[in-house]
Amino acid sequence: MDRLRVAIVESGNIGTDLLAKLRRSEAVEVVGMAGIDPASDRVARARAQGVTTTHEGLEHLLELEPEIELVFDATSASAHPHHAELLAQRGIRSIDRTPGALGPRSSRRSTSTITGTPRM
Repeated sequence: MDRLRVAIVESGNIGTDLLAKLRRSEAVEVVGMAGIDPASDRVARARAQGVTTTHEGLEHLLELEPEIELVFDATSASAHPHHAELLAQRGIRSIDRTPGALGPRSSRRSTSTITGTPRM
């Protein structure tokens, strides 16, 4: 069975928890993780596990791993529209993993959990 090639954008608590869970799956292969802190020990741990990593964000990760099929985006809600557009242009599906998206009062304006396109 071919495994789905996935990446995680965020190297904090949500991203590293997701990495641990996804690495146990037989259905997916975590091939990339992007963060923003060059001194992140969590990015270093992912790299030590054989995951392609970068502290230079999603665009750089896509240059390093062009065969990504699905991205879990756990960054800030304000970054999601840019990421969704970038991924949609490449035909890559994305899942918004930020708790609360834009917050309880703005829940109607979040990124779609599958297509990465804005919902209103």
